[in-house]
Amino acid sequence: MVDKKTSQENSGATPSDADIFRGVQGGANVKWSFAQVRSWVLSWLTKATLGLGNVDNTSDATKNSTSATLTNKIIAGASNTLTVRLGSDVTGNLSVGNLNGGLSALASTFWRGDGAWNTAVTSVAAGAGMLFTTITGSGSVAVDVANAANLIAGTSNKILDAAALKSTPAFSVHKNGTDQTGVASATFTQVTFGTELYDVGNYFASNAWTPPAGKVHLNATVAFSGTIVAGANCQIVIIKNGATFLQCGANPFTNAGSATLHVDDIANGSDVYSVSMYITTSSGTATITGNAGQTRFTGHWISP
Repeated sequence: MVDKKTSQENSGATPSDADIFRGVQGGANVKWSFAQVRSWVLSWLTKATLGLGNVDNTSDATKNSTSATLTNKIIAGASNTLTVRLGSDVTGNLSVGNLNGGLSALASTFWRGDGAWNTAVTSVAAGAGMLFTTITGSGSVAVDVANAANLIAGTSNKILDAAALKSTPAFSVHKNGTDQTGVASATFTQVTFGTELYDVGNYFASNAWTPPAGKVHLNATVAFSGTIVAGANCQIVIIKNGATFLQCGANPFTNAGSATLHVDDIANGSDVYSVSMYITTSSGTATITGNAGQTRFTGHWISP
């Protein structure tokens, strides 16, 4: 074929005799334009004939859009942006060596929010006390305290174990049904209590309570009868160390009445508390009722 292009070749028109492939198809002269030759060549230039069967027309913008699974591969986090989903991508236990190099990581320690291994508190020595703001989760914290009275001042918000709470000084006494007769009119008379319902610490004796030093609470209820005019002067009194500490009017009905008194105090460890009645009769003596539900004296230690 002549090595030149004519206007016919460029236009795709029928080629002239100078623009032919000779000896094609059994010697016949076939006239093909360059466009026809290009079409013919492309018809057998395929991915398969060129060894490119796995090549597709994916655009550069979408080549990395699909996820892939890598098995036993190492990805450099410094060179890539990695997203780790703790809820689904992480399993098993984190080695303690990854937390401060495992320094002080023992069976008795735990990883604390300040980035260090710390020893868990399991007990506190007697009298030492320990302040907790919040306790969550399961388990328990035992605080060994000999008794609540041994706690020093400033123990608010501190935890006491069950044994310590059980040893908090407290008492409850009554007359067990035995009336106290012959109570002189208009005279302060000490109320007797022959039966102890309980006396924690054994601080109640001889009809009086001598608690350890600290804040205390007392309750007294007394019922009485006699030849009494309604509205007569009758008083219930808490006696401290032999003197009136607090008293309250009874305001009786005709021939009977009752009175109740509640009081808090700060005991010094040797203060003695008892109950007395002042009953005014129009004649004869009065009687303090022995019914356990009507005449009773109770108290408990609150705190240092």
